[in-house]
Amino acid sequence: DYYMSWGGSTLGHLFANPNFPDSPNSTSELLYLEIPVNYDQHYGVRIRSFIVPPVTGEYTFYISSDDQSRLFFRESDDTSKFDYVNDLYIAHVPEWTNSRQWAKFPDQQKSIPIQLVEGQKYYVEAIMKEGGGGDNLAVGWKYGTMTEVQVIGGLDIQRPE
Repeated sequence: DYYMSWGGSTLGHLFANPNFPDSPNSTSELLYLEIPVNYDQHYGVRIRSFIVPPVTGEYTFYISSDDQSRLFFRESDDTSKFDYVNDLYIAHVPEWTNSRQWAKFPDQQKSIPIQLVEGQKYYVEAIMKEGGGGDNLAVGWKYGTMTEVQVIGGLDIQRPE
């Protein structure tokens, strides 16, 4: 969901707009939990998806964005609205990062390890507010013996109804 031509560069500006989150200007389907880099200026975005882990184990989630962002997670397929101000998020970007820069804010950008079960659906949402300059948003994970963060996508995501 894209919220175009909204001023400000903080998530507070996104939350203050009465059209968020129910009235996006446009929507598009993504093959990965990542938006195009340098898409536009002065906008907000919300990515919503189910993720389906390929194996059972501990997963650590990561987020990168320009400007601020938050990553929300549910241990179920419940798609009810998050309270974006008060609900706990599992990772966030407090200022900005470059695209796929997963460790600029190492204590904030990654979640604690979360135990997931192969084949089970989990609901995630990432929100981001862009001011001016470059822009990006990506959600990744590491699990098992992975040494590099991988952007979540392909067979691992499903569109919420």
